[in-house]
Amino acid sequence: MRLLLLSGTGGAGTSTIARATAMQAVADGARVQLIDLADAQETSAARSAASQWLGALASDVLVLRAAEQVLPEELAMLPGVDEFLALAAIAESATLDDIDFVIVDVGPIDALARLLMTADTLDLLASSLMTPAMAIARADLDTPLSELRTELQRIRECLSSADTAVRLVCLPDERGIASLERALLVTSLYEAHVDLVYVNQVPRGKDSWPKRWSATRRRMSQRIVEHFSDLPVRVLPLRDGDGAPVVERIRVVEKGSQAWAAHATRSIESIDSLGSGFAWTLAARIPASAALRLGRTDDRVIIAIDAVTRVRSLPSVLRRCEITRAVASPTGLRIELAPDPSVWRSNG
Repeated sequence: MRLLLLSGTGGAGTSTIARATAMQAVADGARVQLIDLADAQETSAARSAASQWLGALASDVLVLRAAEQVLPEELAMLPGVDEFLALAAIAESATLDDIDFVIVDVGPIDALARLLMTADTLDLLASSLMTPAMAIARADLDTPLSELRTELQRIRECLSSADTAVRLVCLPDERGIASLERALLVTSLYEAHVDLVYVNQVPRGKDSWPKRWSATRRRMSQRIVEHFSDLPVRVLPLRDGDGAPVVERIRVVEKGSQAWAAHATRSIESIDSLGSGFAWTLAARIPASAALRLGRTDDRVIIAIDAVTRVRSLPSVLRRCEITRAVASPTGLRIELAPDPSVWRSNG
């Protein structure tokens, strides 16, 4: 089963491309489910369970002072019920035996960012509340919170699966490169894979549009293709010879092509031994101008790149180490750590 999440800049034609993808997949013999993110929460069978899980979470938040404190830096954004229900619906559809292809019209890139961040944010909050003291004081809430964390883990596995991909859509204008860079940063930091970028509504040289406007759009389209040369980028003309929108009849899915095959295993992170410690490398697409900030609380690392934040648990081998340096590159984040003398025994 293949899961595609389509997202793009406003007015770029994301919904039209999602529908075209679904229609052509059906024409090729696939069993397809097309999901509009705005309505996805209404289709979720997890709605009744979610009310109990999220109710338990909200109840515990009210008595948060009795639990471990959740630092403000750890919460990238307030978790949304709608995003959680949409994620539950998507994860359910991805496990159906009678569906070959699930296509999700996510909408704007900001909606994609919220969707990918929600599972981690809710899980962070739930895990911070599940302390021994809270279990004794509020035993009735321990089971719902455990079930919520199990559901969130299922959602994360679905989004990071080798059979799941994100497709981005942009217009050939000044916003294109910046919007795509943000989307690629979010998707890579949250371990989602982008397998295709559409540059939509590009005028052809023979089209009867204003020449200066058309030339600017074509030039911007070429800049986007060159800037993201390591990604598959498809340029879609604005109109065909008869004046009809090309995107309504393009073949965006080829049966037997990469779109139908499972992706190869992707390297998300690695730990390498250094002479004086370890290097923890996380795969991420980081813009050259991005501002990197790194923090730590207990066994978690807070990674903030521009306006995108993720909290990661340290692998067990690194929990008795202290961070000495962090280096961002276009392909990832390298965090160097050295053993903390206060928790490691000395041979002397």
